[in-house]
Amino acid sequence: MKRRNKSSRPDWILLIHQLPPRPTNLRVRIWRKLQKLGAVAIKNSVYVLPAGEKAHEDFQWLKQEIEAAGGEAAVFRAGAVEGATDKEIIAAFRKARTEEFAAIAAELDGLTGVIREQSRSKHLSAGRLAAQEAEIDKFHAELERIAANDFFDTPGRAALTRPAGPAPTKLMSAPAKQFARRRVPPGQLNARP
Repeated sequence: MKRRNKSSRPDWILLIHQLPPRPTNLRVRIWRKLQKLGAVAIKNSVYVLPAGEKAHEDFQWLKQEIEAAGGEAAVFRAGAVEGATDKEIIAAFRKARTEEFAAIAAELDGLTGVIREQSRSKHLSAGRLAAQEAEIDKFHAELERIAANDFFDTPGRAALTRPAGPAPTKLMSAPAKQFARRRVPPGQLNARP
């Protein structure tokens, strides 16, 4: 994030848009892309990201997509946003990331419960392991996306990104432990090939 001066006030990139009524899926498509970028809404149809080349480029691409569909959009760089303090904007980013981290944690807890139950009942087959591996890969990708969009060091991030200790392997049967040894431990996101 770029700083304007020594007072350490952040600069922001804003996307302001007006979407056409058709195609009807455009609104959902743009909203999903904004979510993937980590942007937060500060007003109706006004989204913000911390200033940077990538944020500016991402918003420019969205602007082009909106205009190509018959909508209107503008991208601005601002040192301050009328109607929202920097503190409020940063709090909105942290709240959004906290909610995303909490959702991943809940899904991981659910998967852990499934693995635990299947281990206890000796129903942890190779097919189930493969399905759970796909789920773990999905969680890793989503966690990497959220972590990349965690511009302001959200407190919930640490619990999900720290390396896992021996506890998860206690849940697994011998075949599952052997399978898990081939996997990258959760929390070592950047170490993946």
